[in-house]
Amino acid sequence: MKDVLRIEGMLSKQINVLMPMIKNSEDLYRKLCDYLIHLAETFGYHEAKVKIKKYASNKNGYMDVVWFNKSGDIKLAIAVDGGLRKRSIKKLRTIKTEYRLWVYYENSKRLESFLQENDLHGKIMVINLHNIRKQIKTTSNIK
Repeated sequence: MKDVLRIEGMLSKQINVLMPMIKNSEDLYRKLCDYLIHLAETFGYHEAKVKIKKYASNKNGYMDVVWFNKSGDIKLAIAVDGGLRKRSIKKLRTIKTEYRLWVYYENSKRLESFLQENDLHGKIMVINLHNIRKQIKTTSNIK
């Protein structure tokens, strides 16, 4: 999906705008999800959170952001994480869609090996925002 680069650029710009207003990691997570929900319209889709049944043995959960086309089919499933969460990858692998995106905003030293272990077929696209979580911790300590 060539739009991933566009989404990444838009997210990077938005983070620069939001950074002075973000209080903590939870606030960052919410603002990233809200912005991705807002972006759906820019790309011609509708957004929602979707419950995923049995993404792992007896586990249900919600996908952070999902973009639907006009027919109601899932076009893009998005997980947003500030850590290497297997649960998010399992949800992305389970959801029935052609495009899966993982927005990651933590230390990326182990990201490559984590993806090789948990996304064997390389079906998940990744936007690595690097360690902006650390910037938030530093900024909140200064205030």
